Amino acid sequence: MKYPFLLGVISFFFTSCIGEKKEILKPEPTTTPSSTATIKPSPTTIPSPQKKVNVGCSTAVFVNDPHYTSNPIKINSDEEELKYALENYFDQLKSLNADNIISMTYPKLFIPINKDLFREYINTMLNSQDLSIVDFQTSVIDINPVSCLSNISFAQIRYISNITINFVNPELYSDDTKMRFLADVMSRKYGYDNIRINTQSRTISIKKEEKLLAIKEDGIWTFIGDNPEYRRLYPKILPLEILNSI
Repeated sequence: MKYPFLLGVISFFFTSCIGEKKEILKPEPTTTPSSTATIKPSPTTIPSPQKKVNVGCSTAVFVNDPHYTSNPIKINSDEEELKYALENYFDQLKSLNADNIISMTYPKLFIPINKDLFREYINTMLNSQDLSIVDFQTSVIDINPVSCLSNISFAQIRYISNITINFVNPELYSDDTKMRFLADVMSRKYGYDNIRINTQSRTISIKKEEKLLAIKEDGIWTFIGDNPEYRRLYPKILPLEILNSI
């Protein structure tokens, strides 16, 4: 069975686009990641603030983004700005726009992680002949109050991620028995209530609760996964103030 590479695809999304690929960790030699999934990129872009005024950890941001409104938006607090940035971050995950995902990822993550291979890994997902990601939805469960330490703001976020994958390659899980075997394997990993298969449309849907750490340095909110894989990197990249607070 070929389910291990599917687990890699799911891990990629459920850890906010890093996964557990060894080849993107420095200083591993450069290799071309294997093909995983395909999805048509949407023309979404990250709205850029037109004016920003920082007062401690409070921010006033004026945003002119037609995706949300034809009139400028004034965001008066870290909480409001974080919600706006989080919505855009999820949009970029859904679109698989590599450069936009990278721009909204906590930049110090790319000290231990190879940014070019990270970008290449995302882009190869656009060209797979095996899988197609037909739907990716997120639903925020909880955003903790924003904490302010020195000149850094941060918050912990919980959300539900739901991804639906179609097996485009007819040789992949080619009959009902193989599809149900895959569903059983995935159910053991993510829970039986979180896996749905459709043998006729050859799709599998996986739902999982995930966590993010949102960090604002230099007036910009960025995000990093909050799970064991990421936490092993935290001591190398996070400010001491945050490490002592999570």
